[in-house]
Amino acid sequence: MNRFRIRAKVEGLAEFTAGLQQLKQGVRNRVLRKMVNAGTQPVLRAARERARQVGKSGVLGWAMVRKVKTYKRAVVGIVGAGKGKEKTVSVWSWWESRKGRVKRYVQRRTVPGNILHLVEKGTKPHALGKGSKLSRRLKVGMTTAVQHGRMHPGSKAQPVLEEAWEVSKRAAKSEMVSKGIEGLKAEVAKLRRKR
Repeated sequence: MNRFRIRAKVEGLAEFTAGLQQLKQGVRNRVLRKMVNAGTQPVLRAARERARQVGKSGVLGWAMVRKVKTYKRAVVGIVGAGKGKEKTVSVWSWWESRKGRVKRYVQRRTVPGNILHLVEKGTKPHALGKGSKLSRRLKVGMTTAVQHGRMHPGSKAQPVLEEAWEVSKRAAKSEMVSKGIEGLKAEVAKLRRKR
């Protein structure tokens, strides 16, 4: 699977992080985890809203999830299509039969995690079907492409996650600051009770 990343860094929290540096690493990570968890919520809402508009079934919006990972020196928030989330979608499809072209209602299994990068970045035109490879051959000094199978016209990029981040980054930052201050006060109160 093709992986891609949108890196975003929330800045302007210098006074807050100075207070965090005085705490133990475990306590610091606990506060940061709450912050990142709250900060990913508006991004997830915006991503789901945009992803539901992609395609006819809205499966991509259904599969959007968030995850918070804690490492030794960082806490990371991830928003994307969930691993293992798959759904059966009913679609109309055209079939060739003896009577001619027939329209049938079929069910297809779709795994949104496998297509999110294709939706986000778009695709180039490519061959489809049995024997779907584009072979190149030399013809009197000119390169010509020979197609085997049908051609997919490609698709334009629909940057669901990038747009979601751009729309919701202010809300994410404010959520992170409010949860961070709340979490910091709670941890300081805990430390005072222990003494």
